[in-house]
Amino acid sequence: MHRLVTLDERDEVIRPAILWNDGRTAEETDYLNQVIGKETLSGYTANIAFAGFTAPKILWMQKHEPDLWKRVKKIMLPKDYLAYRLSGTFCTDYSDASGMLLLDVEHRAWSEQMLEICHVEREQLPKLYESYEVVGTLKPEIAEELGLSPEVKIIAGAGDNAAAAVGTGTVGEGRCNLSLGTSGTLFISSEKFGVDAHNALHSFDHADGGYHLMGCMLSAASCNKWWMDEILKTTEYAREQEKIKNLGENRVFFPALSDGGALSAQRPGCESHVSWNVDGHHTGRYDAGGVRRRSVRSQGFPRGGAQSGHPDRTLQDLRRRCKEPAVEEDPCGCFKP
Repeated sequence: MHRLVTLDERDEVIRPAILWNDGRTAEETDYLNQVIGKETLSGYTANIAFAGFTAPKILWMQKHEPDLWKRVKKIMLPKDYLAYRLSGTFCTDYSDASGMLLLDVEHRAWSEQMLEICHVEREQLPKLYESYEVVGTLKPEIAEELGLSPEVKIIAGAGDNAAAAVGTGTVGEGRCNLSLGTSGTLFISSEKFGVDAHNALHSFDHADGGYHLMGCMLSAASCNKWWMDEILKTTEYAREQEKIKNLGENRVFFPALSDGGALSAQRPGCESHVSWNVDGHHTGRYDAGGVRRRSVRSQGFPRGGAQSGHPDRTLQDLRRRCKEPAVEEDPCGCFKP
């Protein structure tokens, strides 16, 4: 999601894709949030700007690579580039397009206001599909090269978290999943459109034809990997965590490793930490305590060392915290015992 792929009139890639975790667009993100305004953006797209979204990347390219921007005929996301090469159909799906900050999420259409703000022509954007819709079939020459039938169908697809949610059965009303990888996300499906009052959660179209809310941070399990690789200098993740006895007992902290994720960028004063013992063996406690624990359920922490029981213990601890009276009602029931 959120990336930027640009093609010229000959369908040649103009520049390397700008990825979701690229933080170069701080100035453009501030412009959208502060000058255009968060309330305005939320009204147009149901979301506010983040450095990872596609719209700030477009503004960055216009400012820093104007000659390249003049050549842009097609704007797309990486998976949609593959669909285009395979089928010849210039397409995207609603769930992935939601993260571009160009989509009117509620009405499932490109936002004319955002296109004007970002100086984008409608013809530069792909046709929108539901994730499960067929966008075409294999081009004959591609089918021949791959040894496949030209009748093979190409499906619109979905954003990564929306696709994963379908795989875990997080569809329909009030279902929830927690994903901890390089980034960390908490995903809540809904049959009705809704926007978090504080814009603390992304409001996106879902791959099931409905909607979803999602809290996200860019550094989750990657923090644990960084600690193991760069500080402890080991790849024996599970073995290192065998030495951990009491999580958080000495209350030693270091600042957030989050590199611009949703929580830190969106909620001023959001503080994250990892605690560890002086001997370097205590890792694994990560907490977004400064979010003030409103309706946000995206408090994240590393999930490194999949063979260790410590991530599960951290999850249980977080669930206990989320049951405190300071936390608003759980919208999906996923944190209830």
